[in-house]
Amino acid sequence: MKMFRSGRKGFTLIEILVTVIVIGVLAAVVIPAVTQQAVAGDPARVVEDFNNVRGGLERFTVDLRPKFPSDIEDLMNRPNSGSTTVDASLSGVEYTTTDATNWNGPYIGKTSPEINAGSSTLPWTATGFSASITQRIFKCNSTAFNGCNATSANYIAVAASPITSAEFELVNKVIDGVETAGSGGSFATGKLRYDAASTTAYFLATPCGLGC
Repeated sequence: MKMFRSGRKGFTLIEILVTVIVIGVLAAVVIPAVTQQAVAGDPARVVEDFNNVRGGLERFTVDLRPKFPSDIEDLMNRPNSGSTTVDASLSGVEYTTTDATNWNGPYIGKTSPEINAGSSTLPWTATGFSASITQRIFKCNSTAFNGCNATSANYIAVAASPITSAEFELVNKVIDGVETAGSGGSFATGKLRYDAASTTAYFLATPCGLGC
């Protein structure tokens, strides 16, 4: 039985060029679309993380009223009391044994390692864009914004950093319905505030009274 070989040994140059062009066109269309979709999800993720921490703050203060936590770790781990490691609330008052008993957390659904006071300002967990929610909980004055380090505060705030002014505008559009970052790149109205100097966004999570 004779075996016949095809006279065609491979693809022609034209076929290869056409294939390369088609792949290039698809890449030009698909990659930007996928990237845009990923970026579009970043503001929603930041907002979701802000709201998750806000819920934890509200549940925490119900159990330990009128105290608020000084950092995210207090929402995850029972406060220390009567030990060599000082564990204090946002107002600077050390937690008591009663506070430790009343603590009924964890109040947020992510695990967090034990940290000490020296690392309370370090990023806690990644959120949208390239930012992280910070460990530290802030006190803010909603009528006299000063970078959320107010001595006379009326709100508890959650922070995310680093956030660019363009990224802030995308998140702010979701939270406050406003895009602009305001004069000098900072923003001092609404539930979401922005400090351009530190590239930090502050979410006014919940009002506070004696706990501030």
